[in-house]
Amino acid sequence: MKSISLYVDKDTYLTRMHPFTKLCYILTAVAASLITGKLWAFAIFIGISLVMLISGKIMKKVFPLIAFFIYNSDHHIFDPWFI
Repeated sequence: MKSISLYVDKDTYLTRMHPFTKLCYILTAVAASLITGKLWAFAIFIGISLVMLISGKIMKKVFPLIAFFIYNSDHHIFDPWFI
């Protein structure tokens, strides 16, 4: 049976990292982006997250989730009126 979970049991630094550390990163990324209020801050943290997902070898598992949120949002990033 196929699992719905995003957890991938690979021996990478990302899967060995303590869950609290990952939670702190997420909270820091969201808080810093909202506090600055600048689009470049969001872009920096998205870039860092993508690099971590690729280097952790789990991008393949997460990509469908990312694609779902991009194409099912009210404001498409590819829409010329998005900016």
